[in-house]
Amino acid sequence: MLKWICGIQDHNCPILGTLTQEKAVKFAKTLGYPDFKASAGWLDKFKKRHGLTQKSICGESTDVPEEVCDCWMQKIPEILQEFSPQNIFKTDETGLFFKCLPTKTLAFKGDKCLEERKANKVSQLCYVPT
Repeated sequence: MLKWICGIQDHNCPILGTLTQEKAVKFAKTLGYPDFKASAGWLDKFKKRHGLTQKSICGESTDVPEEVCDCWMQKIPEILQEFSPQNIFKTDETGLFFKCLPTKTLAFKGDKCLEERKANKVSQLCYVPT
């Protein structure tokens, strides 16, 4: 079970308690325990035994490598020289989710909050010249 949970976490996918229970039942049947019941009590004890807790999923938390930032910071002045000041704008982007994803996931105690997945969204870009 822990290998499966870690594999899911490696892909930054949310893990719900009910999904964990369903997977435990499938693993038990595969291992020859057809009568195993993954009850809410079993899930609570499993989480305590392995240091898992329910955590909120927060905004983007994936780090950008420092060398990428340094390289970009060196390119910005070059790029800006090609434009006159009245043609330089600040923009921002927002996502419009049309399918809600879970807001909580199972995570090991002490783990940072997990990155929010941005699947199933439409991006909207808006700018206002000043």
